[in-house]
Amino acid sequence: MGANVTASDLPSRHASKGAVKKCVSEQKSKDPDSSGTVTMHWTIEKSGSVSGVKCATDEFKSSPIAKCLQGQIGSWKFPQFSGAAMPIDFPFKF
Repeated sequence: MGANVTASDLPSRHASKGAVKKCVSEQKSKDPDSSGTVTMHWTIEKSGSVSGVKCATDEFKSSPIAKCLQGQIGSWKFPQFSGAAMPIDFPFKF
């Protein structure tokens, strides 16, 4: 039986590892004046793996930050759990 996935398992634990900071740095290096909120969508599967990562903010869909976040989020692992897969929409402000 797996653990329940909670809000504390979401990006805050991964951001502390520098994943999000890396993506912001990439964006700022290519467009120093850029700022805003990028909402990313993904699904946490029962196995804890992540699938279907995409940018849900039209303004940033082809931006360096969205591409970087897509790669970072796709590599994240969450605790296994029972029940339905969990769709996530999460805003990243930079």
